[in-house]
Amino acid sequence: TGSGKSELLRTLVTGLSMTHAPEHLGFVLVDFKGGATFAGVTELPHVAGLITNLADDLAMVDRVRTALQGEQQRRQQMLRRAGNVDSVREYQILQAAGGVDEDGRRLEPMPYLMVVVDEFGELLAQRPDFIELFVQIGRVGRSLGMHLLLATQRLDEGRLRGLESHLSYRICLRTFSAQESRAVIGTPDAYRLPAIPGSAYLKVDESVYERFRVAHISGVYQGEAEREPVSGPVPVPVLFGLRTAEDATGEEPEESEPSVTLSRPLPGQRTEMQVAVAQIRAYGTPVHQVWLPPLPTAIELDSVLGPVGTDDARGLHSTLWPRGGGMSFPIGVVDLPSRQQQSAVLLELAGLQGHLIVVGAPQSGKSTLLRTLMMSAMLTHTPDELRFLAIDFGGGSLVGLERAPHVSGVTTRHDEARTRRALSVVRQVVEDRERLFQQLRIDSAADFRRLRDEKQLPDGVEAADVVLVIDNWGALRAAMEEAEAVVPDIVVRGLNVGVHVVLTANRWAELRANLRDTIPGRLELRLAEAAESEISRPLARQLRGFLPGRGLVSPGHVFQAALPRLDGAATTENLTKAQATVVDELAARWKGAAAPELRVLAESVTPEELDRACAALPDGSQPRSASGVPIGIREFDLRPATLDLETDGPHFLVHGDPGSGKTAFLRSWMRAMARRRSAWDVRFIVVDYRRGLLGAVPEDYLGAMAGDPATAAAYLEQVVEKLKERMPPLGITPRQLKERSWWTGPELYLVVDDYDLVAGSGTSGHGPLAVISDYLTQATDIGLHVVLARRTSSMNRSFTDPVAGRIRELGSGGLLLSGDPREGVVLGDQRARRLPPGRGVLVSRRAGALLVQTVHDTGDTGDTGDTD
Repeated sequence: TGSGKSELLRTLVTGLSMTHAPEHLGFVLVDFKGGATFAGVTELPHVAGLITNLADDLAMVDRVRTALQGEQQRRQQMLRRAGNVDSVREYQILQAAGGVDEDGRRLEPMPYLMVVVDEFGELLAQRPDFIELFVQIGRVGRSLGMHLLLATQRLDEGRLRGLESHLSYRICLRTFSAQESRAVIGTPDAYRLPAIPGSAYLKVDESVYERFRVAHISGVYQGEAEREPVSGPVPVPVLFGLRTAEDATGEEPEESEPSVTLSRPLPGQRTEMQVAVAQIRAYGTPVHQVWLPPLPTAIELDSVLGPVGTDDARGLHSTLWPRGGGMSFPIGVVDLPSRQQQSAVLLELAGLQGHLIVVGAPQSGKSTLLRTLMMSAMLTHTPDELRFLAIDFGGGSLVGLERAPHVSGVTTRHDEARTRRALSVVRQVVEDRERLFQQLRIDSAADFRRLRDEKQLPDGVEAADVVLVIDNWGALRAAMEEAEAVVPDIVVRGLNVGVHVVLTANRWAELRANLRDTIPGRLELRLAEAAESEISRPLARQLRGFLPGRGLVSPGHVFQAALPRLDGAATTENLTKAQATVVDELAARWKGAAAPELRVLAESVTPEELDRACAALPDGSQPRSASGVPIGIREFDLRPATLDLETDGPHFLVHGDPGSGKTAFLRSWMRAMARRRSAWDVRFIVVDYRRGLLGAVPEDYLGAMAGDPATAAAYLEQVVEKLKERMPPLGITPRQLKERSWWTGPELYLVVDDYDLVAGSGTSGHGPLAVISDYLTQATDIGLHVVLARRTSSMNRSFTDPVAGRIRELGSGGLLLSGDPREGVVLGDQRARRLPPGRGVLVSRRAGALLVQTVHDTGDTGDTGDTD
């Protein structure tokens, strides 16, 4: 300390810059501690990079190594493209003569590059492996024009393994001990130097050994008029020879020289270095930058998206994408130190990133990245080209984008029905487009987009690419079991028809293999455990600091996500307000049709609304068959759901807790049957102890109605007698069995409400319905249909019931209304869950499980569901 090391480095850099043009010499200045060693020289056009404060961020050390290795590769490529020249000297001669590369372009300048590293001893102490880069530069640097200048306060020669042979020049300023002097120049002379900053020895191999004093370039600059004239006798030259290391061993120590204090410039005075740098800056072209500044902590979207403008055709849009982004848009900036570049991170939905996973710990910036992604896509594509449906189970920040014309809707964890509807809509889009592609002979999503742009698709076809955005996949999967089946299905089938999925997760472990392995696009923000990284574990360890938006992109580069704002402010302050301004402008400037609004299943469906929905079907109001009747609206496409016990299965089970709508469903279904079928076709035998079905159908549709066990037993005996008459006779042919020609009469519908009450009555312990259990398996042949409604509680009792248990064994369909999930599997593989009155899961062998809202007839006075 105080020997003048920093002054030596500044003098050396400035002196070389004054005698060499930037086309011939450049510098990379590395200050491990981040001091003021290179203050003032960084403005020189020769400086190809200034690297400081490595001690505070050791992750930057790896970036330095990558940048310098990238520079070596760049120079090797330039030499090869110039005709495989051997050295930088030959290249510079060829370039000065107007030479061209293999593509016919003029050769770019390739200056010699001096890498100056201050405090390299501490650098090697912190990162011993960095010596490998120094050795590599020393080995191939001569041919590539790269040279090292290493400076340190103390030298530990043990750390210079393999590098000693490449260090021909050694300069030693005054040291603290004789041993330190010997370690550098082989003698204790530097220890005996006077306490004058800049006193030093120069040793070049074994041929040169000189004492000298470093020029003081930080002193006050004096013009010619300010300099004092030199007086006295003219100095006489004195002959002397070169002093070697052998001479120093036998010499007596000289008398110490007096200490000298160098003058410092006063405020307002310029130093000689400042004057020199100002003069040099006026000439020469700045050299190629080997080191770019690290990525900033915040980047605004307009800095990577470019200026925005407005026109009638595209609304508010980025002028850099005047014809649309082609399913490609920027979301941030990626750092490429090996190429000495920082470029935009482009998300290409038409390429390998057709689906995207964003994984990061809480507060790592996942939701903000999604907002940036959506905003950037909306500013580069119109709603006719790209549309979004978002499921926000994170912090709810995506809701602010719902007003944009590109967004059909944003659902949250507090609206389960709307979330289910969003998944249903996207799945329906996939199915509809698969059928459309088959009809129009479309091979791929690229052909589909081409036909859309050329306006060759039929009228009314929704041709925009659809992006399903899911924030917090783990929370969605926990809240909705069916999401784990629906979303992977969309991922597998969606890319072929222009449907994309972008989702976030806190950990890679939240994504099962069937989903993770089918999504090629991946972005990784800061992880809670760096060892879980699937992109680069070493780089993931460097992202441990709290820096939202900083992450990794394949194959292993660091990027910074942009902020969703266009006001030029690189800060998160007032981010929501800035985002809202852009969304309002998008909505106001777009003149075309917006994305269709996400319609949800209504909480109540009236018979009139159901009739209108039937009339809106392509085939009118007629159900799929004459025996089928509409019972409500299904969720996945908001079209009528039908129940046909003569085609899909003879029996039907209705499960639900009190107030779930069992009785209301039975009433509406019976009325729909009566409206569509005559009394000669259907006949109801009703067992209803609570009498909630009174007046459901006209009297001529009722075969019997029992309100107590005795009456029920009597009527059911009569039913059994009738069924005996309809049993197939001996010798019946297959055709007769199919046509059921051996008997005539209406279809018998045995409707039992509150079956849990009915089953426990009677003397047999199984209730009066036990007498029909023998006819359940042949019900289709004899025109018998059993419809049972009961509570979901105590389901284990129904397994041994001769009627309900037998119907379950036959795999009959049913309707699962609101119930307690703890009851386990109730119908098929479906568990009960809490639902609004009248809403339930319609289970059938033909269509699987569909969520439906059953019709509620407001004409039923005081009837809003079950009476129990």
